[in-house]
Amino acid sequence: MFNPCELEALGGICIVKGSYTAASGAERFIKDWCEEHGLSALVEISQHPILGQHAVHVHASQQLRELTPNFDTRRLANQLAFQTKDSIEDLYREIFLCMAASPVAYSFPTRAELFASIRARGHVVQTARRTELDFEVTQLSRPLSFWDQNDEGAFVLRPGESLLEALEAALCPDISGRRYSFSCREASEYLMLFGLAKELQATNPHLLEELATTWRCAPLIADDFNDAFLFERGSRDRPFPKHCYVPGGRVWFKNPDEHSVEADGFEGSWVCYLGCGEFVNLWDKTKPYSIEKKCVEIYHWRHGVYTIGSGTVAMNEDLVGKKMIATLSDTEETRRILAQMMEYRAPTGVYGTGGCIDMSRDSLKWLCEGTSNIRL
Repeated sequence: MFNPCELEALGGICIVKGSYTAASGAERFIKDWCEEHGLSALVEISQHPILGQHAVHVHASQQLRELTPNFDTRRLANQLAFQTKDSIEDLYREIFLCMAASPVAYSFPTRAELFASIRARGHVVQTARRTELDFEVTQLSRPLSFWDQNDEGAFVLRPGESLLEALEAALCPDISGRRYSFSCREASEYLMLFGLAKELQATNPHLLEELATTWRCAPLIADDFNDAFLFERGSRDRPFPKHCYVPGGRVWFKNPDEHSVEADGFEGSWVCYLGCGEFVNLWDKTKPYSIEKKCVEIYHWRHGVYTIGSGTVAMNEDLVGKKMIATLSDTEETRRILAQMMEYRAPTGVYGTGGCIDMSRDSLKWLCEGTSNIRL
C-alpha cells in the first residue's frame, strides 16, 4: 500500500491501482459518475504511471479553477446552485469538486474508498448541522442510557449499546431531548467518529464492531484518536491555501494570543467544515460560523479573559460576544482584525505572532474492508 503523503503534490483526487486494467476500470466508473451527476465539464480525468503503479487523477478543469480562484472553495456550492442542506447528492457533488480543486491531493487505493470517504463526509456534515452542545472542559456529561464513566473519567460505551446510537444521542438534542457538555476537541472527535461509524455500518460492519469494543473498554482521545482514525494533509512546507476546505473535514483555528490561551478550552477551536462557506457552531446550530466570524471571535478572546481569585484564568464569553457584534458592524475594524487573524498560525508553542489559520486539514482514513488502514 502506498503512502498518501507521496502524492500530495499532484493535487486533486488520486486513485492508485496495481495495473493499467484496474486503473482503466476505475477511470471509466468515475467518468460515468461525473456524467450522471453533471460534473464532467468541471473536472479532468486522466491515467498515468506513478510510484511503479497506475494512478487515476481527477483534477479541476479550467471552469472549476475559475470558480475557485486561489483554491477558495467556500462559494463553490452557491455558484453552482447546489442545495446541499436539502439534497445529499448535491452535498456529495460539493465534496467531490472541493477535493478535485485542492492543490494537496486526496488519494485512495480504490474507487470504493473514494466514495466511502465522500459518504462518510456527508454523514459528518448532516450530523454536525443537528449538533448543539454546552461548552465545558471539566464537568462533562453524556446520556447515561448509553455511557458510563470509568475510573479515569473517560466515557465508555455501556455493554450491549450501539456506538452509533450513543454518539448521535450525545451530539443531537433532537434525539436526546437535551444538550450535553463537551469541549470542542471532544465534540469534533465524536462528529468524525460518527461519520466513520455510520459509513462502516454499510461498508465494513466488522470494523464497526471493533470500534464499539474499543469504546466499551478504553476510548481513544486526542493524539491516540488522531493516530488511529485521521489523515493530516498539508504542512508548513506544503500548506493548504487559507480558504481551501472540503465539507466533512476537521479544521483547527489557533488562538495566537499568549495570555488568553491560558484559559482552559481557549487554546484554539476545533470545528468541522459544513460546506457553503460555513463551519459548525457546536453551541448554537442555528448560527454556523463563516471564517470571518470565527476569526473575529478568537481575536476577542484576549478581551474576555480574566483571572479568578485562585489565579485560574477564565473567559467572559458574554463580553466576547458583545465585542464580536461591535467589530462586525465596523467595516474598517473588521478588516484590520482579519488582516492579522487570517494569516497562517505560528508554530506549535509559539504565541504573540501569526494568525489562526492552520496549514493542514484532518480527514478520515480509509475504511473499506480489505483496504482500511485504521488500526486499533
